[in-house]
Amino acid sequence: MNLMDKISAKYAEKERGHVDVEEWGDEDNPLRIFFRPMSMKDLSDISKRYKGNLEDPSAVVDILISKAEDEDGNKLFTLEDKPKMLRLPDTAAIAKVVGAITASVSVEEHEKN
Repeated sequence: MNLMDKISAKYAEKERGHVDVEEWGDEDNPLRIFFRPMSMKDLSDISKRYKGNLEDPSAVVDILISKAEDEDGNKLFTLEDKPKMLRLPDTAAIAKVVGAITASVSVEEHEKN
């Protein structure tokens, strides 16, 4: 096995991360959103679509749509949800989720250190 295969295998074993979004859950139950870490390919695709402006609100929403999953690994959102998301006044919750998705270290790993 060459070096790239070893590196790829290490990331393939990595568990999904998650973030709890109190704003989107019930009174005592925050919505838990699962995600797989962003890959360089994911970043490249989004960057090309938005000419390198990853802070564009549409780019942020695209990241959320492409990565957010439920506990079973099913996508939580579709492109049909994008117009509604872009009109949400709660940008902090979206930023919280996308921040966790794009972080280089998962929330769980960060909490361990």
